[in-house]
Amino acid sequence: MILPFPNLRPFPGSARKSIPPQEALLWKIERTLWGGRLSEARASTAADAVFILPDQSCPLRGVDIWTGWLQASDWSSVSLLDRLFTRSGGTILLAYRVSANQADSAIFEALCMSSFHLREGDWLRVSHQQTLLA
Repeated sequence: MILPFPNLRPFPGSARKSIPPQEALLWKIERTLWGGRLSEARASTAADAVFILPDQSCPLRGVDIWTGWLQASDWSSVSLLDRLFTRSGGTILLAYRVSANQADSAIFEALCMSSFHLREGDWLRVSHQQTLLA
């Protein structure tokens, strides 16, 4: 039988017991968006990156990313669930469901995807998108 998508894994990434070091590194970098210091998130994001956030009326680029992100980044707990990882050459995509909450507000749940590109030996986030779950 020929599978229509031979690169798809037969089970969710979150079900695996261990992940390759490079994949673990990218998930660690992605986690800095949600629970790390802003300086770490900025250092792993390209200057020309584009973010699409649900509470913004247009795509964000440059300093606008961090202004928009600061408005919504006071998370007290964060879980990255149903994680998927795919690589094609010098590009990596991470897709996942996030469940996060702030001290005085409802739980934030969204489907997210970030893309990373290998530039001069470092993986830099070039895009990030969040789609709210109803």
